[in-house]
Amino acid sequence: MNAEWVAQRRSSAFEGRRRFGETTAERIANLSTYIGHQRLVSDWDSSPANLLAEIVRAASELPANLQSITDVARWKADVLIIRGEDGSIKGLRKPRLNLGFRETSRGNLRLDWWVDGDNSDFNYHERDFRHNPGYKDLSEILFIRKFEMMKMKIGQPASGNLEIDLRPVLADVAIGLVEETITSLRASFDVTLYRHFNLKRDESSQLVFYGILTAEEVKAKQIEEERRREEQRVDQLRDELAKWEAKHGIGPGRAVSAWEVMAAARMRIADRLDAMKRLGATLPDGQNALESSIKGVKAILAELNTETPPFDMSEIDGFDPRDTSGNQSIARGERLQDRIRSMVAPEQFTPPSYPIRTYDATASEPAYFGVVSVREMVVRMNEKLRESNQFPISTGDYPTNKAKFARLVRRWQAMDGYVVAEAAPAGPALSMR
Repeated sequence: MNAEWVAQRRSSAFEGRRRFGETTAERIANLSTYIGHQRLVSDWDSSPANLLAEIVRAASELPANLQSITDVARWKADVLIIRGEDGSIKGLRKPRLNLGFRETSRGNLRLDWWVDGDNSDFNYHERDFRHNPGYKDLSEILFIRKFEMMKMKIGQPASGNLEIDLRPVLADVAIGLVEETITSLRASFDVTLYRHFNLKRDESSQLVFYGILTAEEVKAKQIEEERRREEQRVDQLRDELAKWEAKHGIGPGRAVSAWEVMAAARMRIADRLDAMKRLGATLPDGQNALESSIKGVKAILAELNTETPPFDMSEIDGFDPRDTSGNQSIARGERLQDRIRSMVAPEQFTPPSYPIRTYDATASEPAYFGVVSVREMVVRMNEKLRESNQFPISTGDYPTNKAKFARLVRRWQAMDGYVVAEAAPAGPALSMR
């Protein structure tokens, strides 16, 4: 920013978050030029030139004030050493540093540091930080005088008097000097900050509110902000579910439950989509997009800890798992068997060699189907399959465990002409080996 640019733009110089420059040093230099061109230099105690001079003085004293912190001879190196498992020295950790800023009773802005007694990482004692009249405090890092005059116009409308309207800008520069100093110290020290600025800006990034918060107040503010963000997130997710339901014509929870039940029943995608239409769903995105869309709302329901309602296949209008006339998975399987029977000779339907291991069923389980063992149940079913010119039970489908036995039972129940016997009383587990 050159002097001519500043001189020509009295109002626009205040615009933007980083007015008059990106860093505090740039802003001080450009403000000094601006004040000179606007002839705002006077002996008035609160003139812009005098207020800026207080910021410059604090910044010039900063390197000397930091020597008490940065002097490694004052660090307790023995407690900062990081050792490896073999006892070798790996490096040094950052010294712990307490920082806090405040406004003094005389309206000055002050940034201080201090130690925690014997737990400190510095070779200082708490008594070293006591105030001694006539001497600069060891704890002082920054001391910006007349800050109260700078901040008094924050948030007030422009008065038309440039000397007055420039004060919030000067306060912003003073606050920026404190913030930059804290940031630079964080690079070399493990900083614990006990005060925080509470700043608000308008749409043009002008400072309209200033305050200082304690660590407890900051924590409470963070908790409140997190609660508000969580509420907004939940509201947004619920809005997404409502939009999804309006678009697809079915509740998200019902759609997810129905889809998962049909997937567990191994229904093909085309049959599932047909069933979803029977449940009243619309497919505006096309058939292939519905599955990924349902996965998306399932994730949203999980985030909201919302349980999906139970679903039964009987809720699908016109759906019958035994119906072979419709476009359903079971009907497709029957048509496949018809094609197999038309292509393969009957003598090729010889049962394979089954595993020795057989599911250990209770006496009542095979008895319920009129047989005494699981192996006999397989023989009986193969006989029926051969009569209808169908393939026998494959080696992979042989009931070696409970899941395969349950699959065999369902297949038995679906066979035409089989009548289930009355259940036999429960008996001891049978070892069908």
